Formats: sequence, structure tokens, C-alpha cells
Amino acid sequence: MSPYTIKVLLHHYCIHEPWPNNSSAYQDALEWMYRNDLSDRPSPPLVLTPRGVALVRMLCATPLPAPRFINPMTGEVVEDAA
Repeated sequence: MSPYTIKVLLHHYCIHEPWPNNSSAYQDALEWMYRNDLSDRPSPPLVLTPRGVALVRMLCATPLPAPRFINPMTGEVVEDAA
């Protein structure tokens, strides 16, 4: 799934109106969402399926990665001093 498809998915989760720009990339994203059972149809107006809603909720619940600092000379993980 591309970042653009994620953006389209989030748009249709929040706003039940067509995307402002009806480009070929938008049409490709809609078709991909439909083929993967994330939306009920391949063109607006569309509604996300339970699987599409679950994917959005999973994306929103995913925590940001925690940084790990590694000493390039030893390869050891440097613990946070805070």
C-alpha cells in the first residue's frame, strides 16, 4: 500500500465525499481499495468496509517507533541518559 493510498483511505474514513482531484492515481487507489475489500465500490461515493475501518484504526493505534542509538565503533546500544 502506497502512502498516497493511505491518504485516500484516511480521506474516505473521515469525509464521505470524493477526493478533490479525480486523477488516475486516485482512481488506481480506489480500485486497489475495492480489490482488497477495504471499500464497498471502486468509485465514489464509497463507504469503507469493516476491514477498511479496522485498517484505519490499526494505523492510528500504531505507536511511533522508539529510536535506538548505536555506537558505530562497538555496535552496542547506547542507553538513553534521560
